[in-house]
Amino acid sequence: MPQDRPDDLYSAESEIECPRCGEVFYYELNHCPNCGLNVYATEADEDPEGEYEEPGWGIDPGRDSLEEWLSMFTPAAAIFAGVFFSFLVSTGVFLVLRTFFGDLAMTGPGRILLLGSVPIGAAVGGYAAAALEGNRPRRMGWWVGGLSIIAVLVLAGVDRESGGGTWISPETIPIWVFTVLSGAAGGEFRRRRQRDEVVRQLFPTDLPAEDALYDELMAMTGNDPDRVERLIEHERYYMPNANRRTLIESAIHRLTHDRG
Repeated sequence: MPQDRPDDLYSAESEIECPRCGEVFYYELNHCPNCGLNVYATEADEDPEGEYEEPGWGIDPGRDSLEEWLSMFTPAAAIFAGVFFSFLVSTGVFLVLRTFFGDLAMTGPGRILLLGSVPIGAAVGGYAAAALEGNRPRRMGWWVGGLSIIAVLVLAGVDRESGGGTWISPETIPIWVFTVLSGAAGGEFRRRRQRDEVVRQLFPTDLPAEDALYDELMAMTGNDPDRVERLIEHERYYMPNANRRTLIESAIHRLTHDRG
């Protein structure tokens, strides 16, 4: 639906009306900001099926292909993948330590060192699961940590067959607890990294200065200051509380998208 706007925002000489939805906007834009229709399109340019681009231009970070791929993971699939990574890393570290320490690994302290490979894998698996299912990073870490206890039993069984001890013994119980906590720590570490990424996106420290953005918009409009101000006022209608720098940046995004 066309949006109501103040009467003094546009002048009759600079406004056009979208033939599809009735939205009124500046003639500098080729596409309607409400429905996306190319108002200057020729018959060859028009979509024969009547499809058009959804509104929502301006500043929009969007999602890259990696994020779209990660969004396909359900919580169950993320947990499964995390446990898989946990088992993979745990087994690899276990075999390396067992090969390196040899007979020493059959003693009490050596056995604890071997089974300490499981918390390492749990931390990696918890981080991986939290990365795949970013909406519940803590929960993913706890789940992976809990299920990684199975790796303790499996590797303790392998060790038992080699004469290194029993499946369940007093020294393995702390490993169980540490495994669960390590999985949770991996999920928490990922959650904090995700939070820091969001903060950097919301409050970036390397933004171009307002003067540089204004010069860029001036260059895009043929160094026409009146046209620049009209485009800035156009953005102010959609973001009345935004500062001038944000309005200029949004006008650049919109004009670039419009000329796309």
